[in-house]
Amino acid sequence: MGNLKGRDLLSLADLQPQEIQDLLTLAQQLKSGAVQFDFQRKTLGLLFRKASYRDWETDRKSTRLNSSHRL
Repeated sequence: MGNLKGRDLLSLADLQPQEIQDLLTLAQQLKSGAVQFDFQRKTLGLLFRKASYRDWETDRKSTRLNSSHRL
């Protein structure tokens, strides 16, 4: 996967098809536990089209569990 550091990723149009596939593969590996990543001292940002308490709560819990920061 190419280096995404410093790039603005606001939509899938900002990524090449191979980069999207690589991100999905990495997400699958993280979810299965095959790959470990240290989320400490990282900032996570999620954008939602419609605000909902469930999405907000999921975001809050995931950042707390991963010792990261929310925007």
